[in-house]
Amino acid sequence: MTIELPKRGRFRLLQGEIAMLKLVSFAVAGFSLALAAPSAAATYLFELTGDYTASWEMDSNPYDPFATGGYFEIQPVLGSFPGSAFNVVILRFWTEFEGGGLTITSRLGEVPSGIVLLETVGAQLFTGDPQVAPVFAPGVFELKDFYLSQTGKYTLTISDPDAGTPAIPEPASWAMMIAGFGLVGGVLRRRRPAIA
Repeated sequence: MTIELPKRGRFRLLQGEIAMLKLVSFAVAGFSLALAAPSAAATYLFELTGDYTASWEMDSNPYDPFATGGYFEIQPVLGSFPGSAFNVVILRFWTEFEGGGLTITSRLGEVPSGIVLLETVGAQLFTGDPQVAPVFAPGVFELKDFYLSQTGKYTLTISDPDAGTPAIPEPASWAMMIAGFGLVGGVLRRRRPAIA
């Protein structure tokens, strides 16, 4: 004996499956967005040339810098800094109001320690409030010695080595996407056969 559902009943069953599929899809998408790890700030390359040469890498948006109204400071910064015993320094970036530019100081604990390796004036090298969220932007900046003689001239180039490289999803994003496909596939597989 076969039981046949009226056409209207079959349609409701199909609508219920579609509604369930949509609900699961939206739930998976929301769950994926909630758990996806935020991407890190870009890492920029800083190259200082001229009468003093140095190079280092740093995030475009420095995390938790020590700051006052006129500057923010990042430490320790590892790179290539002539005059620093271990190539680890303190970097201080000045606002335009304070003359702009940057100061490179050997880090405490080195011999000699606390020595100013370079102090410059020039353009402000970041945007945003130094106490809240300073952000570096790629570019080329001309700097001069801070001292009155201003004989030293320097060029600071800030570049993004990853510019133009397509973004690669993080492992957490891949895992969430695969789990979402699995859930959608499971829902589709559970479709009830039509009763004939």
